[in-house]
Amino acid sequence: MEDNCSMLTFSTRPPSVQQHLEALGYYGWIATITFAVTTLILVALFILNVASFIRHSPPHRRLLLCWVTSFPLIISFLALMTLLIPRAGNLCDTVKQIFMPFIMMHFVDLTLNFKGGQSAALEDLLQSNTPMTFCLPPCCCLGLCIRQLDYTKKRLRVFKSLVYQMPLVQLAIIVLIVLLTEAEVIRRDKGPDGVFIFLNVLNIVCFCLAMWAFNIITRSFAPQLVAINFQYKAQLVGLGIALMKLQNFVLVLLSVSGVIPCILPLTSRIVLQKTIDASLTLIEAFILGILTFIDYRKLDHQDELQPPGRRTSQQK
Repeated sequence: MEDNCSMLTFSTRPPSVQQHLEALGYYGWIATITFAVTTLILVALFILNVASFIRHSPPHRRLLLCWVTSFPLIISFLALMTLLIPRAGNLCDTVKQIFMPFIMMHFVDLTLNFKGGQSAALEDLLQSNTPMTFCLPPCCCLGLCIRQLDYTKKRLRVFKSLVYQMPLVQLAIIVLIVLLTEAEVIRRDKGPDGVFIFLNVLNIVCFCLAMWAFNIITRSFAPQLVAINFQYKAQLVGLGIALMKLQNFVLVLLSVSGVIPCILPLTSRIVLQKTIDASLTLIEAFILGILTFIDYRKLDHQDELQPPGRRTSQQK
């Protein structure tokens, strides 16, 4: 069994749709139908959200709201394709891993947009004497070494950069893993691979820094945006992405360690790992989509939070 699973890891192609469903048995058919329905529900909720609420938002904010609220739908669609079409698993997983930090970027932009732009947001932080709080997850320990600092334009840009670096770093690491795997420098069929684990740990470290900066920025503006339940919105995005990222990392480690089995004759450990990850992601995306729809319905009166002068300047 162990040797056969090792051979499957570097087989020419993953199983076809029919072969994969046959390997999964009843679960494959039940999961495909169930998750196809949940994805269609998310499509309906997103369309309803756009048609009923987002279109009433200021024009300069609609695109950002569409990006952020589409997060559960896009993730659900990618996971469904991974579950149903194993040969598209690598592509869908790559898009998913890059798309998640892009949502963090757009949410930071949306945060500043709520306050009238970066300059106006910084002015509000200075007027309210809001400090930069470093004791926030996932790098709470850094708050013990760095005292609270006042916001400056440069410091705000630094923390925005920590969030913005994640999509590029994610893409670079994924491309490097694919190239090293094709060159057989990384051999996941030989058990835990040092280079592969190092790149994944580096990925997690960069993600933790991005999530830490994301939490610092959103937490700073939360007291000023209580009327739109802003902190809850930030937690939906942050916790959802963190859970999916950690889940993927753990499943990858279980796969390379041989804990996740293969299903002979065609389904390798990697394919089964992606199938498990896709199934869990579909459940999480559905729950996140419902919570997002309920919460963002309250944004039809959000523009009242900004002074008329800032609204006018933004629309220009």
